[in-house]
Amino acid sequence: MGAVNWAEVVRHDAKLGAARSDIEAMLRPLPIGVVPADADLSVAAGMLRPITLHLG
Repeated sequence: MGAVNWAEVVRHDAKLGAARSDIEAMLRPLPIGVVPADADLSVAAGMLRPITLHLG
């Protein structure tokens, strides 16, 4: 998962009032790798939107 998407997951739980330590404890065990976001990856991810729009 990209770092920006990971931040969105954290933001969602933080918005609901979860503490950072609780969010980290919940997410840490998940088998998800987080990759750094750079300009090239960000453009590639953004270009997926028109391709996948019909999927919802």
